[in-house]
Amino acid sequence: SSTRVVTVLVLLQYNSSTRVVTVLVLLQYSSLRRVVTVLVLFQYSSSTSVVTVFVLLQYSSSTKVVTVLDLLRYSNSTRVVTVLVLLQYSSLRRVVTVLVLLQYSSLRSTRVVT
Repeated sequence: SSTRVVTVLVLLQYNSSTRVVTVLVLLQYSSLRRVVTVLVLFQYSSSTSVVTVFVLLQYSSSTKVVTVLDLLRYSNSTRVVTVLVLLQYSSLRRVVTVLVLLQYSSLRSTRVVT
């Protein structure tokens, strides 16, 4: 017989002094052979007009791990969008990592791609 576990966690938070709304969602499925994790964090600050979204996706088995990490940040006051993406694949023989950073500012007309 195999054991499967499903975990769901949802957190909602509002801080009235800083005027920050936070939403955290965690989904996880695990069995004897694999684990799948999805983590999403959303945060909005009305005082600074900044939106932040963080996403983590991960699949792991006995022989490999695949991870996708994404961070998106937007500031309305400075009109700057920042996106950071990390992709990683690892197995018993190799590890491949890709990191991408994009930044766009409509006020200063600057774009950074790494």
